[in-house]
Amino acid sequence: MTSKGRVSIVTWQVFFGTVGAAVALVGSGIIRDAFGFQTMAISMAVMGMASRYIALSGAWRHVRLDVEPARVNPLEAIRSTFTNNPFLFFLPTFILFNMAISMMTAALPFWSGAVLLGDFPSDIAKVEAGNPATLQLFGLEFGVAEGTVVAVLMAAAIIVVLLCLPLVYRLSLRRGKAWVYSTAMLIGGIYLPFIAFMGFLPGIDTLLQAVFFVALIGLPMAAVFTFPNAIMADIIDYDELKTGMRREAIYYGTQATLEKMASALFPLILASLLVLGSTADNPLGVRLIGPVAGLSALLGFLAFRGYTLPDTVTADTVKVR
Repeated sequence: MTSKGRVSIVTWQVFFGTVGAAVALVGSGIIRDAFGFQTMAISMAVMGMASRYIALSGAWRHVRLDVEPARVNPLEAIRSTFTNNPFLFFLPTFILFNMAISMMTAALPFWSGAVLLGDFPSDIAKVEAGNPATLQLFGLEFGVAEGTVVAVLMAAAIIVVLLCLPLVYRLSLRRGKAWVYSTAMLIGGIYLPFIAFMGFLPGIDTLLQAVFFVALIGLPMAAVFTFPNAIMADIIDYDELKTGMRREAIYYGTQATLEKMASALFPLILASLLVLGSTADNPLGVRLIGPVAGLSALLGFLAFRGYTLPDTVTADTVKVR
């Protein structure tokens, strides 16, 4: 497959994934506030199960049976995987950026309670006591709590991601996947520390500040979340030149395993920061999450500096080492 074909596929993949994220991240908060946690959980479970099997049914008929499976000793497979230099330079990048975004997403409810809802009048501040204020929309009445606020903020970021995808696609064809991916991660590393000022700028509505700050996170997200699968495909092409085998399973399996390990680490970092302050009187920990997330993204950018594969990996375009 050509580089353009891969970029097209992953761009559509992110588009549909973002639409799904809108349902999960935006809809779940609104459903929880309006109908309760159990209704939200059941709704998300049903939609998740249905979408999983719809995708499986569509992909199943495209399964290739003509590719000879790689037969290699598992220990030797792992060893050779970790001697693939492009893979080693790529692997930490997405893990670190994903950890940064996961921290920001998980912190939004705490920010809503400590900064936004903490500044509201007393009748709305009762949200924290389990007695939410009400929002009337089309004749219906909804409870307004952290879930609704987080839904609004996530919707802003998701809209920006969708709007940026055409630009990301065109830039990648002009400058290359790796350049766009790396630049977006640098932008994220520079921008995320400014989230510390979200809600604290004088003279500007607090919610409006939050929508603006969170929406801009969608700029680096659009590019960074688009290219990992396409870059991984290039790395696997490079591995095939070295070994003569297609070994997608070991690479995707290694990446997924390390991502799961990292996903267990970020809650510990988040909790450690929140201990420093997550209330309206002391929001220090909440404000520090942005700078820490920015540092994580910046480390990802620095790790990727050693990645040198071109957009099209063939025996003519790379020197196998």
